[in-house]
Parts: sequence; C-alpha cells; structure tokens
Amino acid sequence: MVFDKGKIDLQKLLETTEDPQDCKHLNPEEIKPYLTRLQQRLSNLNTILSRNSQKETDNEFAIPFIKQIKDSLDCFALKYLVNGEDQIDFALSINTINCGFPTVANFSYLERDKQRAKDILDNQLSKREKIISKIRANIMEGQPILHEQILLQRHNYFSKVMSTNLLPSLSVNTKDPEYCGTKDGRRNYFIDWSCIEAGLNVPVFYRMWFTQDAKFNPLHDEKGKKKEKHQLLTYFIQESRRGIEDLREFVIHVDKKIDEIHPKQIRKYTVGPYYDKLTLNNSELENAFDNVNNASALRFTAEMVLSVDVTKMQRTLDYIAHFFTNKKIENEVYSDVKLMKYALIVPMRVKQKLKRGCDEHENPCEVYGVTESEEVTI
Repeated sequence: MVFDKGKIDLQKLLETTEDPQDCKHLNPEEIKPYLTRLQQRLSNLNTILSRNSQKETDNEFAIPFIKQIKDSLDCFALKYLVNGEDQIDFALSINTINCGFPTVANFSYLERDKQRAKDILDNQLSKREKIISKIRANIMEGQPILHEQILLQRHNYFSKVMSTNLLPSLSVNTKDPEYCGTKDGRRNYFIDWSCIEAGLNVPVFYRMWFTQDAKFNPLHDEKGKKKEKHQLLTYFIQESRRGIEDLREFVIHVDKKIDEIHPKQIRKYTVGPYYDKLTLNNSELENAFDNVNNASALRFTAEMVLSVDVTKMQRTLDYIAHFFTNKKIENEVYSDVKLMKYALIVPMRVKQKLKRGCDEHENPCEVYGVTESEEVTI
C-alpha cells in the first residue's frame, strides 16, 4: 500500500502497521520515563561513536543519524506533555517484541504534525511571547493559568516539530550523492540514506561508496555537464525500506542492474532493538534486569560488504554491446558480510550479570556498562 504523505489515513495506517500482539499503548505516566530511558541509551551510543579511537572514528559519520532519532524522540516528549482531554491526538504506542521503539504510526503522526505546524502556529495559536505575558498577568492577578500553560505546551511542540529533521516513517531519507573526486576515468561518490526498516521497525542507516564511469552525466554539479538524478539507483534505495536481508546480495544486484555504477563498499547501521520493563523480553534479559532500577538495553550492529576484486567479461559480444550501448563489461566481486560491530549498552549492574564479552545468550558481543554518573565503559 502506498500512502500519500500529505493525506495520511491514520486509521488505515494503524491497521496496516500495528500488530495488536506487538503493540503497547503507554499510559501518560509511563511516557516520560520511557522516553528518558531510551534517550539515555542513544546518548550512550553517541558517546561510544564519538570516542577518538581508530575503531570508533571509522563509524563517526553515523552520529548525525543518532541525532535525528533523538530529535524525533524530543518531539514525542513535548507532544505528550499535553495529555488527558487536551491530548493532541493518539496515545504513544511502542512495538514491544524485538523493537522497543514507537510505532511507525506514531512517527507518521509527527510527520503529519510537521506538515500542519506552520498553519497552526500562524492561524490557531497566539505568539509565544503573548502566551507567556498572559501567564505572567494571570499569576499577578491570582487567576488560573492552566489554559495558557496548555497553549504554551502546544506552541512549544509545533515549533519543535516544524524545525526538526524527523526520522521518516514510510519513506527513505536520502540526499544527493557526495562527490569525492575523479580517478582513472571514474567519479567517486558516497551516498547516505536512513529509514525505519519494515519488519524490524527499528531505525537503520546506510552509507554506500561507489564509482561512476566518467562518460556518463555526473550525479553532482559539474562544470559543462548536466547533473543527473539516477532514477534506478533512487528506486533501489527507496525499496531498501522493505528490509535488506543480505547486504551482499543488495550490492550485487545494484552492480548488475546499473551499468555505469560500481558499488565499492556498503555499510548498514542498525539501532535497536531496545528493551526495558515495558517491552516483552527473553528470559535471560529479564533475569539480568531483575532488581535493577530503570533497567534498559540497546543493541547496535554495524555490517559491511567490500568489493575485493573485479571480473571482466570474456565474450566478444559483451565488448560490442559495451561499445554501442555502454553495457558493463566488468562486475565487482564482493566479500561476505562482515559484522564490524555488535554491541549491547546496559546499566553497569546488568553488565555484571552477563558473561564477560557476551550478550544475554552468551554470543560474543561488545557489552558497554553505564554507571549512574553516565560513564560508559566496556
């Protein structure tokens, strides 16, 4: 089903993206602690990726993606300050099985609010300064301020959501390829994209490095040549939201289907699942959480596939086709999927209950323990 982002049918969206067995509607008193715990784990991940070490510096370009997730969660925090009969729309819901993040439907509501925010701020709400002045006047006069407080909370939320680069719900967030120079008759690029991956319902971020034959129109602004937006590459990237089960098969497919483009490396960063007392957890994790206040855990994985060689076509017909139609005469040879990083971020007391260097299932894992002072250690 394709949704028009400008005219999202919320009821239909709920029916097609939420499994009642995998969804929990949070009570107003649960929302703030839940978002705080999740934000803390994302901040811990940001700290890990920001460390000045060779191992982490190589992943630092994923940091803006972590910020995008955190900014979207900040919007939820402001939105659900308005509750009860004044609640802006639906309750906050989370996927409880192997996910832990707000549902796709909830992220779509943020996108809808972003689209209508300017109209609401311009035509339905007073200016922020005027609302604050009214609150001060009512306090001085001993008058109630509840109504004005609600208006201020609404104003703060719609202002925030209007200016925020939100995590996309039913689409892929991508930019034009970044040009990195030309060498040996080929332009070098990389391209980033992010989405909430269908099925997993967790945020994922990709970066792919590739070359383009210089005889084709460039994918960036180049003097004397028309910039091209490659439709087939865009299509493959958009389709990745459905889920890439095998990263190697994805780049092989791109390499075979697009003659002018040669993928050289691709990485996939998966943030999640997230677990806490509101999610349905496996027994091993529940045992590790036992008697730990505000226990929570965030998984993070980074996968990579590299081009390790090229094979050239042998048939004369292939070279004739290349001469007349620019048909590709060589294909990349790719490595197996390499797990660059598999990490679990937990409170220090939870880490102490796990086998050293292993996750709750005793699989090899980088387990980061977080102290009460927010120090992150491995």
